[in-house]
Amino acid sequence: PDVGVAVLSSRRLIEVSGPDAAKYLQGVITGNISSLLPAASTALDPSSSAPTTTTAPQPSSELLYAAFLSAKGRILYDVFIYHLPTTPDSNTFLIDVAASEAAALAAHIKRYKLRAKFSVRVLPPAEQPAKLGGRGEILLAAPDPRAPGLGVRVLLAPSPSSDGQQIPEHESERLYTLRRYTFGVPEGPQELLRDVALPLESNMDVMGGVDFHKGCYVGQELTIRTKHRGVVRKRVLPCVVYRDGQGALEGGGQEGQEVVPARLEYRSGEELAEAARPGSDIARAGGAGGKERSPPGKWLAGVGNLGLALCKLEVMTDVRVAGAEAAGPGGYSAGWEFTVVVAVEGEKSDGGVLKVKAFVPEWLRERLTG
Repeated sequence: PDVGVAVLSSRRLIEVSGPDAAKYLQGVITGNISSLLPAASTALDPSSSAPTTTTAPQPSSELLYAAFLSAKGRILYDVFIYHLPTTPDSNTFLIDVAASEAAALAAHIKRYKLRAKFSVRVLPPAEQPAKLGGRGEILLAAPDPRAPGLGVRVLLAPSPSSDGQQIPEHESERLYTLRRYTFGVPEGPQELLRDVALPLESNMDVMGGVDFHKGCYVGQELTIRTKHRGVVRKRVLPCVVYRDGQGALEGGGQEGQEVVPARLEYRSGEELAEAARPGSDIARAGGAGGKERSPPGKWLAGVGNLGLALCKLEVMTDVRVAGAEAAGPGGYSAGWEFTVVVAVEGEKSDGGVLKVKAFVPEWLRERLTG
């Protein structure tokens, strides 16, 4: 559906609160925490003697998308950060992270806080606004900054009278995942592989997740060097998974004829993407992949007939990489098809192949080529 509410039970919140919270976060995330703070705030400089204002100016944004990186510039955790403006100089933040990573991220923050003055805790389920427990008032609401039109993220305060069952009418989280896939937006450790994925290849730069003008932060060196070099050959892209002949109707061919899908769209009842082996290489169909120095792509995750893959832009799409040498004879051809292996449950062997077609959403194409 075009309109609906999805309860994100796969997410958890971490509360970071204290005088040094903003200053600490500024030094460990790719985004700029000051965008969440009022202009009059002294949160990034607790030693400042500037007077506290009673009516603070509004911050430039209400939601920050960012990542914690390793020292080598690889993504450890992708997060959203909310600022709770309980006072003009409030230093309480909520970090929205994959539930499977919440405990590890909290431990990561504690490990490097040293003498900084702030507390860290994973909020228990009863305090999880992101679960929409009860009919509490809206704490915060802001457009998802990763792609235009993706949706609005909302935090509701838990209702004291809620028994956990009074949840507003909502859609399955699966539909939220499918919507992300149609926009080409990766999220969580299955799609942004921990200590493997790079911010720019994961589209964090074009999704507003990296501030290239802020001061130093952990993992900055490789990220900035890649940006200044100006060549990012691989990007996470949405893909349609299909079998031979399935794309015929969309492509204008005859029933049963092998035609590449022409549109990025979800087709109900086609549960193909879950069968593709996560992390497996994508190859050129017809045995041509052996001539290439490295695979054209790597499959990440999927639902229904849609999924995400890390793709070489100039091999799997018609997008030309700015600053890169011409792809030459190995470059993209509209007639090429690509395959990914099927995982067989309980076995290490492969169970055949499926075909995948990568697409570049219009919003992403504009930001890559603009």
